[in-house]
Amino acid sequence: MAFLPRARKSQKQTVERVKLADGTIQCLHQVYDKQLQFINSRDFITGFVAGRASGKSYTGALKVLHDAKDGWEVMAVSPTYVIAEDTTFPTFIEAASSVGRLIRTKLSPFPRAFFRTDDGGRAEIAFRSGEDPEKLRGPSKPMLWIDEASICHQDVFKIGVATLRYRGKMGQCLLTFTPRGRTHWTFREFFDMVDAGEAARLAGVGLHKFGDSWYRQKKNTCLIQAHSSENPFVASEYVDLISGVYTSAMREQELAGKFVDVAGLLFSRENFRLIQPFDVPRGAMRVRYWDRAATAGDGCYTAGALLSMPFDSRPARVIIEDIVRGQWHPADRDKVMLETAKRDAEKYDGEVIIYIEQEGGSGGKEIGQMDVAKLAGFPVFLDVVGGSRNRKKDGINLPGPAKVVRAMGLAAQVEAGNVAIVKGPWNDAYLDEATAFPESSYADQIDACSGGFNKLAIHWQGEAQSPERLSPPPGFGSKILEMQSVLALNRKRL
Repeated sequence: MAFLPRARKSQKQTVERVKLADGTIQCLHQVYDKQLQFINSRDFITGFVAGRASGKSYTGALKVLHDAKDGWEVMAVSPTYVIAEDTTFPTFIEAASSVGRLIRTKLSPFPRAFFRTDDGGRAEIAFRSGEDPEKLRGPSKPMLWIDEASICHQDVFKIGVATLRYRGKMGQCLLTFTPRGRTHWTFREFFDMVDAGEAARLAGVGLHKFGDSWYRQKKNTCLIQAHSSENPFVASEYVDLISGVYTSAMREQELAGKFVDVAGLLFSRENFRLIQPFDVPRGAMRVRYWDRAATAGDGCYTAGALLSMPFDSRPARVIIEDIVRGQWHPADRDKVMLETAKRDAEKYDGEVIIYIEQEGGSGGKEIGQMDVAKLAGFPVFLDVVGGSRNRKKDGINLPGPAKVVRAMGLAAQVEAGNVAIVKGPWNDAYLDEATAFPESSYADQIDACSGGFNKLAIHWQGEAQSPERLSPPPGFGSKILEMQSVLALNRKRL
């Protein structure tokens, strides 16, 4: 299988099949330069680290199709079965089908695809979940592909790479991912730090500088870094839109694909547990919490999060069951809130308690009372919030100290592995927002989930007042942000 490098940003993705002089059919994929470098690498560990929408999963699929030989059984691992089924598996099917390589698929006990190889044979790729790394142990493999590696536990790599011994030769390990800083295992698998003395002696020759430190790339590794804008198949408007909601550090990570240690992030994607809708127990305390946008079309969203605390703490202590989110005009927003209340009441026999965030001041109180009136007949209450809700950084409005404080209880439970989210179409948008908080201008879903969690904690513990209504020391939230920045700086110096 051959590849055509992309020359111009304006070109559209095409797949061609041409007949060569000897009568054989040659399949041509069009790729951009960084993808081609990754595909042509022959190093033991080859990584493609890139920004959002840079085609990471598609690049991994093309690499498998390009390298696989007759009789190979390749293992592809994703962070969860949901990501495997929704992203990695269908992406490979798309790539293989587009050039007539796909033979058939099998979905049980886990997704598998059988495809034709360049040498005229056939190979198989199995799509596994990294949720329980111990289950990845097994027979030798000629190739391991870890998709979204930065949200996989390091044990996925350690156990998976140990299977790469095939017919007396070492197999190849492929990693496709968005970076997560220099303290993350994905960075350490490619680079070793060099002390200042040696870096000065070498004058930086053969070294890479990240932040204030110098690193040497490990032997038998190849890491290709790509910016989102380098992908000719992505509209420039997408990159511009994402750039407008991230701080400079987050842009370097999420778009430029660079290893930066972003200060102050509270949530890690890998700490959220994904469960199926049928796993949600009926016996639980439930709250629907609404974070309202002031106006439609100003970049703000209204979000309503349904959270529950199962009575027996199974399958998790806290479950985020559903999130409704949109940019609506007031009348449309009110209709959505009413329809959501009816749906929740029907599903859970009117047991869902509704809270609506109310900003301080007489205007906030009046609007809040109107919202409650529109939901007459349901158990609805206002939640008065205060404090510094916004801050300015790199010219972007970001969540302020008060929102950070409100989110800390939920963040602690997520870090402890006590929070599950129910599989749904809202998952990706929510997890994207959570893992960028509080360095992204979007925080409505986190605000709603934080508010819902805090209310559940109050009802569960029988407290008289909410954590956010207690009076923290002056500047408490700002101090937290400052401390997180200092900790991140110290991590860079290690």
